[in-house]
Amino acid sequence: MSENLLSDKQLWIIGAGPGGRRYVTRQEAAALKHAQLFIGTRAAISLAGEYTNSPEARTVITRNGAEIRRTIIEAREQYIAVLTEGDPCTSGELDEIWASVRDLQPVLFPGITLASYMASKAGMSCAGAPVVDLRFGQTNLAQLFRQQKKLLIRTTKDIRPVMRGLAAAGFGKAVACVCENPGLPTEQLFTGNVRELAEREISSDAVILLVRAKGTAGQTFGIRDEAFGSPGYILPSEVRAVLMSKLSISPEDIVYVMGASAGDIVVEAASAACCGLVYAIDESGEAAARTLENCRRFGSRNVRVIEGKVPPALGHLEPPDAVILRGLKEETGTVIQIVLSRNPSARIAVVTCSPETAVEAMRQLKEKGVESEMIEMSGSRSTKKGERHALSGNWSSCLVTSLHT
Repeated sequence: MSENLLSDKQLWIIGAGPGGRRYVTRQEAAALKHAQLFIGTRAAISLAGEYTNSPEARTVITRNGAEIRRTIIEAREQYIAVLTEGDPCTSGELDEIWASVRDLQPVLFPGITLASYMASKAGMSCAGAPVVDLRFGQTNLAQLFRQQKKLLIRTTKDIRPVMRGLAAAGFGKAVACVCENPGLPTEQLFTGNVRELAEREISSDAVILLVRAKGTAGQTFGIRDEAFGSPGYILPSEVRAVLMSKLSISPEDIVYVMGASAGDIVVEAASAACCGLVYAIDESGEAAARTLENCRRFGSRNVRVIEGKVPPALGHLEPPDAVILRGLKEETGTVIQIVLSRNPSARIAVVTCSPETAVEAMRQLKEKGVESEMIEMSGSRSTKKGERHALSGNWSSCLVTSLHT
């Protein structure tokens, strides 16, 4: 298909990086000299004019994947360059462009990105650091930083409130390297820690590399309920903290969460299984959407959301190491049997408000030769009433967990 569409055309995807001649590799420069059609953003295309040997080179300004594809297929030119401001080999922002042209067999030219440029200037490595772009929305950096040793942040906004939040979460000693106005005459480089950065005004375009300080790793459970920002049912943070403690999820575990609801348990399980995988299952499309949104908010990239009824939705998923059942009733016994048939050593937790469901879960576990325990939790929180506080918002929950010797 791609041969018929392109005939004898040559397609290149070239990363222009921060812009300017200093950030163009030799391979890229050679391709730019031969290109007869340039497609990309205005900033990226302005760079191409410095290199092309063709005075009649045509330009098309767009970053829309479908439009780029249509332009390439309809083009008369033989040598076509799609210019990006990020590195086409690593930038997640270019997924749409890549998806639209990959069957046309483009040649990718890795560019010098803002991230690699800034890190090299500071004598640091940005390898393995996920990129968080705060220009287009917020995310829970503290939760993401618990899963990653490094973070790369792109921003044009006041970063101080975000850094104060990280400091309050225990990351005040994390190394912070900031490059303001990268690639421009007004470029400035600042290296310190998160606590210092929380008091420093950054009023211009910046890239920030954070490296977690030794000893600040670890899992923190019981995220505040309101942090999830979803109208769906949120399990009280106290219950979630006990649940995660009892399950002892390891970094490389495979976890099933059945009854994903708003994704509160899913996010915490993903933090514990940071190098593993969490399957979040719910028959409600609304719940699946809320879970996806909260996974995006907290940077939980190791989650696969499945919309479907349990147990059919389990399909042929790989055997789990840990399983959380929430909001299930008559399906609880069947699911326990399926889980233990796949992995007899799987750790299982059932969260329920129904005594009948809790008793049935314990019966099923006993039949399979698995010891279990039941924990009943209840509590209330204080709310401010004038100058005093009053207890309100009573909640109760029952937790059944399997015990393995």
